[in-house]
Amino acid sequence: MQRIRLAAIAAATTSAAVLAAAPAAPAAYRLTTGIYDCYAYNSSTGFSNYMGSVRFLGGGRYEHTFGRDKQRFEDKTTGRYRIRGRRIVFKGGAMAKTPGRIHDTEPGRAPSFEVWVDGEPSGVTCTYVEKP
Repeated sequence: MQRIRLAAIAAATTSAAVLAAAPAAPAAYRLTTGIYDCYAYNSSTGFSNYMGSVRFLGGGRYEHTFGRDKQRFEDKTTGRYRIRGRRIVFKGGAMAKTPGRIHDTEPGRAPSFEVWVDGEPSGVTCTYVEKP
């Protein structure tokens, strides 16, 4: 009887150690609500060109503009979005049917995503703006 108890304790300890050593599940990808400025690198000038801004609102809604003055969006379009894993799916508005891919963010860095066209990265990256 004593051997059975010792064997059960040893098995429980071993399985707990194996579970503790297993890699943690990846954290869910998410974006902070707020304004994201989108830029594309221009190889002929060596600078990044402003391509527009996206504001994520609560409840799966977003706004898009090609020009903004601080927090005021000029000629904005609105739509809805959904995050599935790393992907952002936009519905309605200027970003309709244009998917995005969320980048892995390191602690202390602003969240960002990249716009994709025809299943390929478009070169447009949108980064969170702390205080516009």
